[in-house]
Amino acid sequence: MNIGILVPSSLESFELLLLFQLRASRIHFRTLGWNSRGLI
Repeated sequence: MNIGILVPSSLESFELLLLFQLRASRIHFRTLGWNSRGLI
């Protein structure tokens, strides 16, 4: 199933960018949490 062909490339790239940002923010918050735990 290749739905990406039906969807415009701009929309697909936008979704990928959103997913990437979400993933990055999750990792960022996770590292922040680990840092705060380590400091205490």
